[in-house]
Amino acid sequence: METSEVEKIKMDLMSKLSYQNLKNLDDQEFKGYVISLFRWLNCFKINGLKREDLIECIDEIYYEESDKFEDDKVFEDRFSNLAEEISAYCISPTFWELNLEDYLLKWDKWFEHKKNKNQ
Repeated sequence: METSEVEKIKMDLMSKLSYQNLKNLDDQEFKGYVISLFRWLNCFKINGLKREDLIECIDEIYYEESDKFEDDKVFEDRFSNLAEEISAYCISPTFWELNLEDYLLKWDKWFEHKKNKNQ
């Protein structure tokens, strides 16, 4: 994948994972957001985007957004899970190992666990 295209993806990802985009989503909206985010990333993965292309970007976003964690634990939880999944610093299987539909089943389990935990 061309460097300029990877740079554009990184800029878009920084926006997508920002506090401004995630802070006001309710649980159902966040679920749709996650699915949409990984469908978007999958288009690039199919065309050659690699995990390694985004590691530095995830670190940058984490540094930029981490000051909001103390005041907003929901954002911290959501952001951390997304960042860990994109960077593959999470429990296998990862986004980079599976086809999209199988990978999204992992998120279904995460949302189900959150729902049961909050009841």
